[in-house]
Amino acid sequence: MTIHGGDLDVVVVNWNAGRYLADCLESVYASAKGSEWLGRVIVVDNASTDDSLELAGPWLREPGTVLVRNAENRGFGAACNQGVHEGTAALLLFLNPDARLLSGVIDRVRQFLVSPSGKVVGICGVRILDDDGRPSVVGGPFPTPRLLIGHMTGLWRVTPRLFPRRHPPAPDESQFMDHVIGAFLVIRREVFEQVGGFDERYFMYYEEIDLCLRCRELGWLTYYLADVHVFHTTNVSSDKIRAKRLFYVLRSRHQYGRRHWARRESIGMVLLSLTVELLARMATEMSRRRRPFPGETLAGYARYVRYLLDPRRRGSDLCTQYRLEPLPLTLTWGGVPAE
Repeated sequence: MTIHGGDLDVVVVNWNAGRYLADCLESVYASAKGSEWLGRVIVVDNASTDDSLELAGPWLREPGTVLVRNAENRGFGAACNQGVHEGTAALLLFLNPDARLLSGVIDRVRQFLVSPSGKVVGICGVRILDDDGRPSVVGGPFPTPRLLIGHMTGLWRVTPRLFPRRHPPAPDESQFMDHVIGAFLVIRREVFEQVGGFDERYFMYYEEIDLCLRCRELGWLTYYLADVHVFHTTNVSSDKIRAKRLFYVLRSRHQYGRRHWARRESIGMVLLSLTVELLARMATEMSRRRRPFPGETLAGYARYVRYLLDPRRRGSDLCTQYRLEPLPLTLTWGGVPAE
């Protein structure tokens, strides 16, 4: 694949991100100033009810911006798949609305992907910094029952060799990595299309891990660039729905296990989730948030139990559906409704 001018589309999925969406888009256009890599900037709004689109108005009216409005929140992966349809660039950047690019970030990623070392790389991530400039989680190993048991029980602190850390510190050196997080994820369009895009069964969480794993199965590797920095403010939108966020984590982890683990491992993880992990989360909520009753934890687990008992789930969990197909959308190009 030859990468040349205008060969990277940016896809941003927004849901009530407030002022962060405007800051994100401003950073994209600022980082592209004087360069030729920027194709289209595609914002997919998942039925936001705040003023995020209004605040981002100046950037949404830029000639290279496409706005896709969904009548309902379709989830992160589904919205990303929608956004991909609105561009043609050889590279795709999935960027969270609470992330901000620095100058030269994309140039560095593009240079790496066309280098001899980058020929086998399908997905690329970078060092993620929080608002104070401290390193955040950038990715890690693919989730396994052993990793998650160590994470649930805290055994990774006691016996790290037997139970490795689920989210290791960001490496200081660039290297291959099982997966990178979706806050900043660059992927070759040809690779994205080969695997069929994001699995839309994941409403939130685990969709980028699943994507990296399916790319690995086709021979495409994931790489982390330690010398390229992006700022990211975590959980801007999901902090508003803590109980639902917990449910989405539990459900997506369950879906991931059903697809990629042995049946006995998947069932064992459910049992641990409903016993050991539930008690640990209840204790954590009461201690950290100084609450006598762990309402958010119990609400999230109640939704998860209802999901597990729903007979309609069985069919959708067992089938595999990856789709990249046109959908009826309301589009605007540079702020003007498109035909």
